[in-house]
Amino acid sequence: MEIKHRFTNAVIFDGENLSGANLRRANFYAKDLRGLDLSSADLSGADLGNADLQGANLAGCDFTNANLSGADFFKANLTNVNFSHANLRNADLREAETYGANFRYANIDGIIFSPHQCI
Repeated sequence: MEIKHRFTNAVIFDGENLSGANLRRANFYAKDLRGLDLSSADLSGADLGNADLQGANLAGCDFTNANLSGADFFKANLTNVNFSHANLRNADLREAETYGANFRYANIDGIIFSPHQCI
């Protein structure tokens, strides 16, 4: 998988194991990332708008200031994720594990979640 910088389009990662990777400001707009292990990755400032992250392991990720509008986190592991100042407008968090997630100052307008979830 090749990942490019959000603004310069320079290649910042070329590989398979994304756990713990530095993916700051990466461009994942509308990408299919279903089931990937991105645990503990630094995705601060990244663009994941409309990305498909269904079933992905995102435990411990840093999404500070990231664009996650319209992203699909259905059944994703979001344990201890930092969403501070992130844009989660219209994101789908149905059946996602959100234990310990930080939503402080995040835009959660129109967020979709399961009735039993608490954020």
